[in-house]
Amino acid sequence: MAETCTVDIVICSGCMGAVALTPEAHDQFLADVKAGLEAKRPDRIWNISTYSCFRFCPDKRITVSVAQQMTMTRAASVESVIAEILSFKNI
Repeated sequence: MAETCTVDIVICSGCMGAVALTPEAHDQFLADVKAGLEAKRPDRIWNISTYSCFRFCPDKRITVSVAQQMTMTRAASVESVIAEILSFKNI
């Protein structure tokens, strides 16, 4: 059986605010990202948090840090965040 490991994910709260997510939608967005990751990679423990990266938050994109490596999604959607996170080879 494969060993389970924890993957630390930080999603920029500034970018999430820039795409006009309300506090309620913010919480649901994070829950949907976590559920999607758990469905696609149940062999990982997904530790998701938010923090403002203090960078310019471009329109319709979200800054994400995966295992301490920063990247930018192609769109401001749950699916795009999940795809970007899973694109990292070291997770």
